[in-house]
Amino acid sequence: MTALLAALLCWPAQDLEPQGAFLADGRIVVASGQKDTVNVAVTSGPVRPKLLSLAAPRLMLGMRRGPRIAVAGESIVVTFCGAAEKFKGDLWAVSSQDSGKTWSEPVRVNDEPGCAPEGLNGLASDARGNTITVWLDHRGPNTEIWSSWSKDGGRNWSKNSRVYASPSGNVCECCHPSVCFDGKSNAHVVWRNSLGGDRDMYVATSQTEGGWSKAEKLGEGTWPLNACPMDGGAVSSYSADVVSVWRRQKQVFACRPARSETELGEGEQPTVAVVRNAVWVAWLERRNGRLLVEKLGEKEPKVVTESANDPVLFKGSAGQVALTWQGPSGTQVLRLAN
Repeated sequence: MTALLAALLCWPAQDLEPQGAFLADGRIVVASGQKDTVNVAVTSGPVRPKLLSLAAPRLMLGMRRGPRIAVAGESIVVTFCGAAEKFKGDLWAVSSQDSGKTWSEPVRVNDEPGCAPEGLNGLASDARGNTITVWLDHRGPNTEIWSSWSKDGGRNWSKNSRVYASPSGNVCECCHPSVCFDGKSNAHVVWRNSLGGDRDMYVATSQTEGGWSKAEKLGEGTWPLNACPMDGGAVSSYSADVVSVWRRQKQVFACRPARSETELGEGEQPTVAVVRNAVWVAWLERRNGRLLVEKLGEKEPKVVTESANDPVLFKGSAGQVALTWQGPSGTQVLRLAN
């Protein structure tokens, strides 16, 4: 099997829900959360210098809630939801236009106050400077998928647009949505739907700001479930190649829109990163919490660690790939060999 693993970076702080991105110069920037703070740091070695520690009373964490991070050029954008004081029920963004040296004040993204109380959102940027965030929205009687765009590195956000409303009422109420850009700056949003008792994954695409395609189901199987699995999957793209991963019952799958699904194995919390010559996937084994990573097409996945939570794959513009997760000793970041 091809060697997958490169240098490991870690630090002992008990931050939760780490998310990562690559800066243009190849350094890694990680966002994570503690009870009342959002923390952002650049990792260029085993020591983690703090760039930002933002007060966010009762920061929403756990079950894929927590800060999200994206990088477009020199801009770093971080989104988060709090549950107390001025942050309650809203989605907020902070940004840096100088690779983390200085930061903006928090800007509210949702234009209807209090409509993002679940704290579940996705975030992505592209090489052209576009940034999009999507979230579970409660401005109406049902849970829907809504979005907002930024053209200036997260300083200002567009009028919100609805991505999808389920004809059955709610989308899945506690599964996070995910979003990515392809090579033509089309945004692809993936979420878990709720239609007639089925909790399957769907995708919609926007070629223009706020103009969303008809939602399409991903994969061939169906998951009848009268509950929310709190596991929303992930999506990534290189050029026109869009790949999503998700859980159905006890198994995890990978799929391209309108293509057959590929079963990866038993597990949960799958994540994906697509680069020029590879599709990387990672997930947790349900029975023991082991973290597995695989380059699709290889014979078998590789065990990264025996105990992990909240894994996230992320990539850089030069084709770099890394994996971050929460381990027993704290946040860890692993660069993957190309």
